[in-house]
Amino acid sequence: MGRINRKVAAVILFIDTVMQRPVMGRRLFIKVRQKSPMIWKDDGYLVILEHPGVDNLDISVSGDRYMNAEFHIDICRETPVQVRYVQLLPSASYPFTQQMAAIHVYIDAVSAVGTMYALRVTDSSKYKLMENIATGQKVIKLWGAEGLLPGQMLFLQGADCAEQITLLEPDEDTEYGYNINENVKGSYSKEKTKVYSAIGVNVDKKGEFWIAYDGIRKGGEKILLIYSNKKEIEIDIKEGQKYTVPAREI
Repeated sequence: MGRINRKVAAVILFIDTVMQRPVMGRRLFIKVRQKSPMIWKDDGYLVILEHPGVDNLDISVSGDRYMNAEFHIDICRETPVQVRYVQLLPSASYPFTQQMAAIHVYIDAVSAVGTMYALRVTDSSKYKLMENIATGQKVIKLWGAEGLLPGQMLFLQGADCAEQITLLEPDEDTEYGYNINENVKGSYSKEKTKVYSAIGVNVDKKGEFWIAYDGIRKGGEKILLIYSNKKEIEIDIKEGQKYTVPAREI
């Protein structure tokens, strides 16, 4: 990422959820309510510098091919700054190709506010836990994650609990070990837990968004939408097609 001499308040990397790669700054418009100075690095990292009297940041993101996003960061000066990974969903103006499958989702505005996850079902045979996970763990042992970049969101679906985690860099002291940016809340058995790559959506009262996938397998794939960890909808997708999930199905 390079060296920054001034004190850093936050470091952010925006992830294109369709291609699963960083979004360069020229495609985004960033607004920080507190007016803190920003620096875009050549590798896509946004560095926000400390500003006198500012203890938190309210950030909004917009861009012609991405849905608008807003998030909050509390500045902690006692610990090293950790990279914040922010997933960006495509908008209707995203340059979808024939190798992609796009899903347009509507949610009833009455029950819209909440979190939805889109899971790629084929991942359950691709990624495997190599040991049980206990509550509070910050390192997990995972098979099949070698090609994933830091910032990839994963979803753990156990026998009695489920939750989202974000993969960070490999743990140097653990074979097949990966750091994660949240303490695991539940306990997960390696035999009974399914691991999926995930796209997370913070659904607002508009209840409308796009998700899309590149490089769909021949014959198609299944995507599982999980709303508030309860309601599940399974969708069959194929490349070159667009799908609409109406509110009545959510």
